[in-house]
Amino acid sequence: MTVKNLFPPLLKGDKIGIASVSGKTNHDKILRGVNFLKTLGYFPVLAENISDSQRYMSGNDDTRVKGFMDLLRQKDLKGVIFARGGFGALRMIEKIDFSVLNKFNGFFMGYSDITVLLNMIAEKTHHFVFHGPNFSDLDKSDTGIINNIFKGLIPNELCGNKEFISPGVASGILCGGNLASLASLCGTRFMPVFKDKIVFLEDVNEVPYKIDRMLSQLRLSGSFNGVKGIIAGSFEGCGEIDLIFEILKECFPKIPIVFSDCYGHGNINNPLLLGHPVKINSFSQRVVYL
Repeated sequence: MTVKNLFPPLLKGDKIGIASVSGKTNHDKILRGVNFLKTLGYFPVLAENISDSQRYMSGNDDTRVKGFMDLLRQKDLKGVIFARGGFGALRMIEKIDFSVLNKFNGFFMGYSDITVLLNMIAEKTHHFVFHGPNFSDLDKSDTGIINNIFKGLIPNELCGNKEFISPGVASGILCGGNLASLASLCGTRFMPVFKDKIVFLEDVNEVPYKIDRMLSQLRLSGSFNGVKGIIAGSFEGCGEIDLIFEILKECFPKIPIVFSDCYGHGNINNPLLLGHPVKINSFSQRVVYL
């Protein structure tokens, strides 16, 4: 399989920051993530608020922002992996200092609640942004795939175990992520621009009518106007997948839709490179980075 070389590979001993901007963390899961990175030969640098707790978040808004910004100011970091999802990123997104963010020279990776940050970073900066495992479940990931990401390598072809739900050919910049997190941005200035793009969607533990409701909200707001194609990831715990397919086809009746359970909250959560052009082709049965 063809592999794209994205950026200079990380070297053994390089440092990767671990930012905690959403839910409060679990000590044991963080420790497993630390051991995973060290096994690969990299050194994790934990945000100062990694063990903080306020209600269901890893500290108050200012503390979480400061922990994130302080990591970005460390010039020897090669990337940032977010600690976990949950909730909290939405509360601090408006406090991010873009002058600091733009000076950072590294990749970002996370998913779930981190969706709100990933799309903003991909849209407004030059960084490589991966929708992929958070630090708290990094140890469940395929070691080879994660190691390749750190080396700047990504397979040209997306969507293993894919199924084309609606036929067609489309290309555009890849964006999106967790559906509930995207719906929470609706009506804010941080809502991603989906026009002319390929949109990736996934979710977890949302019953079908709630999936329908969130898709309808985004459609009626105009957020989906001009979307070129849809990549549907796992909808873990969201009911029968055929019903989810039916809802997606009703929301997006005239564009190609491809499903792959290799991305999202399911058993597999391979990294997807947001902000990069991709092409869906149901006739050749391929989804590729361009």
